[in-house]
Amino acid sequence: MIMFCHQCGKGVSEGAKFCSLCGVPQQMPSPAMQANVADAVAQTAAHSPTTPALQSAAPTQKTGSTEFALGAHVFTGAGIIAILLAIGFFFRYAFVNNLITEPFRVVLGVFLGTCFMGLGYYLNQKYRSYGLSLIGAGAGIVYISLYAAYGVYHLIDLPIAFTALAICSSITVALAYYYDSLALSIYALLGATLITFILPIESAHVLFLYLGTLSLAAFILVSYRRWEQLVIWIFFATTISAMQWAQGDLALLDRVTSIAYISLLSVSYAVTAFALCLRKQNEASRFGIILLYATPISYMVLVAPLVHGESETIFLAVAAFYFAAASIMRILIKTDAATKLSNAALTFALSFFAIFTATHFWNDAHSSTMIWAAEAVGAVFSGIFLRAFGARIVGIVLACFTVLSMLSFDMPLADGARFLANERTVIMATVTLACGALYVAYKRLSDTGASDTERQIAKFIFCAFFFLIPFLWIGLETWNFSNFPSLFVTIYWTFYAFCAAIFSLFIREPLLRYLAYGAGLIAVLGLVWSANTLPAEWYQPFWNLRLVGAAVSIASVLTFAYLLKKAAGISTNDKAAGGWLIGTAFILVLWYINAEVLQYFNSQIAQRGQQYAAATAVLESTKRVALSSAWLLYSCGVLAYGIAWRSKIARYASIGLFTFVVCKVGLYDTATMNDIYRFTSYMSLGLIFLAVGYVYWKYKDRILNFVQAKNLSATFPSQPMSL
Repeated sequence: MIMFCHQCGKGVSEGAKFCSLCGVPQQMPSPAMQANVADAVAQTAAHSPTTPALQSAAPTQKTGSTEFALGAHVFTGAGIIAILLAIGFFFRYAFVNNLITEPFRVVLGVFLGTCFMGLGYYLNQKYRSYGLSLIGAGAGIVYISLYAAYGVYHLIDLPIAFTALAICSSITVALAYYYDSLALSIYALLGATLITFILPIESAHVLFLYLGTLSLAAFILVSYRRWEQLVIWIFFATTISAMQWAQGDLALLDRVTSIAYISLLSVSYAVTAFALCLRKQNEASRFGIILLYATPISYMVLVAPLVHGESETIFLAVAAFYFAAASIMRILIKTDAATKLSNAALTFALSFFAIFTATHFWNDAHSSTMIWAAEAVGAVFSGIFLRAFGARIVGIVLACFTVLSMLSFDMPLADGARFLANERTVIMATVTLACGALYVAYKRLSDTGASDTERQIAKFIFCAFFFLIPFLWIGLETWNFSNFPSLFVTIYWTFYAFCAAIFSLFIREPLLRYLAYGAGLIAVLGLVWSANTLPAEWYQPFWNLRLVGAAVSIASVLTFAYLLKKAAGISTNDKAAGGWLIGTAFILVLWYINAEVLQYFNSQIAQRGQQYAAATAVLESTKRVALSSAWLLYSCGVLAYGIAWRSKIARYASIGLFTFVVCKVGLYDTATMNDIYRFTSYMSLGLIFLAVGYVYWKYKDRILNFVQAKNLSATFPSQPMSL
């Protein structure tokens, strides 16, 4: 039930001892009085409408509350901070100018702080917030005085200083806990953290002792009161203090002691972060997550100047710590919050272990790449089975870095390397298998905990790597160890694209098929460019490497077009690609015929030279006629295919090629011939056309009935037409 403060009128929750606005103690009504108040409020709400006077008074009360909060809280807090700063600077001024004796300074500070606390305790009975502010200020003054007695004036030794600081921290914690006051704890910790910035430091032991005491006080407050934001404040304050010390006072401690101090401080905050995240059963604290993420970063920043080339040890230690924490929470604590926190800790462990691998194997790129590949597989599979999003993302990112590292550092071969049996083959095979395993994991494992977006992105990345790495490896091996690499690499790429396309049909992966199409196109264009004119030492008419390349490409294209038509579960667009593949095969055949005819006659012309000008002219004319004749015969073959296999595209292509040949013969081939050669050309051309026309007229009905039968769009019927 909601009550109202009798001092300021603000709503007070049931069971509250003080008003959160003005701080006046509240009297708890008896159960009978609470029931009467509830009945009266209900009856008033049911039968009495709100009057305009009350409605107009509400904004005035809100404005007054805002004004009161500004004057009571903001100005009070600013005044307390100003007093703390003034006292701190007074101590510094007194220390520099030696105005008063050192013991008297300490006694004066403790006395002044105690007076502030006593005055706050007295005023707390009526003005709670103002009184608690004075108590917090007094606690901060006592903190400053005790620290100055040990760290500045050397009036007390280490055990006494530790005891005094512990007692002061305990009193502050007890007061904050008793009054249930977040403001008191903030004031106390604010005053405590400011001393490391306004007072000179003479002992690193004192500094870390003090920072450890602060972290202990914050942990106690968080353990018994839900004031999680205090931990973030203390963490950043102590981190900045330690960084300030590390910049100028590293010589005060040896390296091992400094690392030990920083490690203990970081472990304490990591434990605090885990404690914060495990307080709730189903949801981890956002402040705990922030602290969990910030702790290892600050640790590396603080330790980096101390390790001197041994940073991999620090990374391995951090990875081991987080892995142990993740295992303990996963095994011993059975809550949703613990599971989420365990996944976060696992993410950190995997990340730092990857950084350790990079630093430890900095001069051995081959080992680093292979270990990274194994770590990527382990990270993704652990993220899948543990349903840890962070671990999966670490695995994906690490796989990308693995491929980049391989491309940057592992491509060159050592002197004396052998074909296939070399380090590059081993590394690229390892990375390919890793990417394939990760692709299968995302494609086949149904219960991965991954979203559809994550699945699609991961499948795209790993499928692309799985295809492109062997494609690149084939090119590099061929280029390094072949006598004619520009031609052989296209042949190997064509066969690899063909195998990959067939494999895509079995696993039903369109992306792999599209990658195979792209690789095949690159291979075909490379074949046309590299084998259009063969070197003299590699050339033999009609039986040469160009024939091998063309045969491999054409057979691969036609075979896959047939398999694509017969495959089940393929979309209509994918099946339509079969027509484009057949068209590619026709173009390759035409290219091969053209290249062979041209290089044959060009080689004959080059052998005769300039001294046989007449023979050279005859060979030029013969070359043009032979090329036209070859094109004409090929167009007849394409026409026969279009009729037999019901391919309208093939029939139209043959007619177009026929037309082009006729124009070429009439306008170009016979332009420089004598009459006898013209007679021979036109007579051959006419006889071929008459034969084709006779076939069309004689079998007109059968052709029309055949090409207009069912499945006109089919590319491969069950049986061809027989005339």
